[in-house]
Amino acid sequence: METRKLDHVVYEKDGATARIILDNPDRANAQTSEMVHSVSEALDDAQYDYDIKVVIIKANGKGFCSGHIPDGSYPEFKAESEASGKIWRSAAQITAEQALEFGLVNRVVPRDRLEAEVEELAANIAKAPLITLQATKAGILRAWETMGFRTHQQASNDLQAVVTGSREFLEYMAELMKKSAKPADRV
Repeated sequence: METRKLDHVVYEKDGATARIILDNPDRANAQTSEMVHSVSEALDDAQYDYDIKVVIIKANGKGFCSGHIPDGSYPEFKAESEASGKIWRSAAQITAEQALEFGLVNRVVPRDRLEAEVEELAANIAKAPLITLQATKAGILRAWETMGFRTHQQASNDLQAVVTGSREFLEYMAELMKKSAKPADRV
């Protein structure tokens, strides 16, 4: 297995599987601009490594990711469904069962089985020929384009930039940061 440490990310390559592991557990894996760049770098590496067929994205610590640390730069944000839009707007926490119901995840498993289930799924996907996986991914991306996904994404990013640059938002975030000692409590 090949392991590379990036800014708040561990990148592993093991046979046909790559793992991108968020590694900022002291801050509930809150995204920094550096972390976003590291994830992007790892994804680029996996995309152009023809030995890699599956990418697993996971995190060290209790939770996956508590959100983005507002530092003036923001990652692209993808919300594909009405349900996910409601979640983002309300900032409500949801259960695993709700995530399944909304179509945000494809299955829910007990925590003690999660790692084994993910590895089993990755191994099954990796059995497929690379060209089949590439064609499937290209087909999905083209379907999104046909439905206007890129336009939606750009419009969402534009609106997010307006909101996150506003005085009201910055004051709200400053107040939120004062109220909570732990990053996980801020989201």
